[in-house]
Amino acid sequence: MHDAHPMKNRTSAVFVTGCGRSGTTALRTALSSHPNLLSTGTENNIVGDLLQTCDLNATVESRRISLQLSEDSYESLFAQLIQDLIFPNSFENDDSLRPMFATWITPESAQRALKLFPKSQVVLIVRDGIATVESRLAHHSFGKLSFESHCQKWASWTLLYEWAHDRDDCMIVRHQDLVTEAEATINSVIEFLDLPSSAEPARILNQNQFHPTPADSRPVWQNWSEHDREIFVEICGQAMESLGYPIVWKSASIS
Repeated sequence: MHDAHPMKNRTSAVFVTGCGRSGTTALRTALSSHPNLLSTGTENNIVGDLLQTCDLNATVESRRISLQLSEDSYESLFAQLIQDLIFPNSFENDDSLRPMFATWITPESAQRALKLFPKSQVVLIVRDGIATVESRLAHHSFGKLSFESHCQKWASWTLLYEWAHDRDDCMIVRHQDLVTEAEATINSVIEFLDLPSSAEPARILNQNQFHPTPADSRPVWQNWSEHDREIFVEICGQAMESLGYPIVWKSASIS
């Protein structure tokens, strides 16, 4: 294999992620306001695409054998590409800021991300599956999808939560904590990331609402058909239990 000129100093990054309609916008926006983080303030889902491609080409044997570089050089080039696409020229002016990427990831691509950007950290937000599905159904774009697809999407994210559980380089944030204890929760994230204290992220959370779903337009679970409830339990039941979220209609029937 031939070696290209890899990026000499790979930057430690922050990856912010979670299922859509789980509070990702609030978390991303609050952290973007921290003066020591470099962020576009928007989703960077191309990062998730590139991480997945990078991992597939390095792990699928039929692709791996055709690599023309050492794996370290290969990863360095992907890391450089990601930085250049999301923050063109930013590091030429100030390399003291820590880049933050808000993107979808899987356990496999998250593991690859931590190789591309050593000493990086992952912050992921999780929300009760029932509330997430309710919110997704009311969304102007997501709402066009089937009830079953929303259940499958939420349940698929539990693989990442299981991967992140008990890892020192990952922090799981509960949506309800970000809502009810915004300042304490976001400050704990800042502390986890070893960033200087800043009042701005908490101020952003306390003074703004992020894509709220109007109560009168939310298809609350009480209006779900019996068939939909059965689908939810079948697809999401085990994940709800492992994450400690009750299936409220089952609890209500027991009481």
